[in-house]
Amino acid sequence: YYPHVRIEPKPSRSDDELSTIQERAKLREDAVNTQISDPDMGFLEETTLGLLEAFSTFGVVEVGYTSSSIDNPTAGKPALNEKGEEIRDSEGNTVPQADVTIESEQLYIKRIPSDQFFVSSSQHNLIGRCDWAGYYEWHYPEDLARNDKLSNTTSLKSTHRIQGSSTPGNAQESEEQAKYRDMVKVWKIWDLRAKTRYIFVDGGEKFLYEDDFKTLPFSELTFLPQLSEWYPLPVCYNWISVQDELNETRQMQRVHRKIFYRRYTYQTGTIEPDAIN
Repeated sequence: YYPHVRIEPKPSRSDDELSTIQERAKLREDAVNTQISDPDMGFLEETTLGLLEAFSTFGVVEVGYTSSSIDNPTAGKPALNEKGEEIRDSEGNTVPQADVTIESEQLYIKRIPSDQFFVSSSQHNLIGRCDWAGYYEWHYPEDLARNDKLSNTTSLKSTHRIQGSSTPGNAQESEEQAKYRDMVKVWKIWDLRAKTRYIFVDGGEKFLYEDDFKTLPFSELTFLPQLSEWYPLPVCYNWISVQDELNETRQMQRVHRKIFYRRYTYQTGTIEPDAIN
């Protein structure tokens, strides 16, 4: 449930006597293990759900970094180190403080439901060689409007519709459909050719977010890959024919029992033994 990660440097780096790679590797190892064991990160819960889903389809988790920042009141002034001394660059100039200061930061891991995750039609066994990959999820418009990193959020309206209905919020909607009432369907797409990430509302005309990225944040688990396709063959698929045969055998036994089930009884002494036989 909580695996212990070991990080070791490459021999070519560790053989350098002046290198501090051993200390840096140990620091990174401790940092990763601390994050995994942090209950607020939810590593156990998210990865377990992804593992269970991999048996019927495939498992995907997104690993990322989130932070919140505030305006720095001392922006432009020289940055100071732990000893209170001014930090200088290689040319001896003082390094100014940034305009904003990070207030809080956190790593997160999130399971992506398999029915909400998609890749391009030009599939490849390696997700990094597909044209694009991404998923959709449901959000409240007011939550998107409060996100300072998103734009074009002032005119968002609910995009939830019941199948076969043109208006949101119907008395005949199911419990599953009612979960997304008054919400918008938001797509998050990573263009692997242009190395650009997009966030937009389903049916929207403008992007809520657009920026470059370097690393695809997905870790996927597939047990039975298919050649030249990213979508795997589910493990449960090989159980279907065996289960069908078992169901057919049990059904025939059930029919046989119903045919030969004795439906008539008699009271002892009312019928001669010879007549019963």
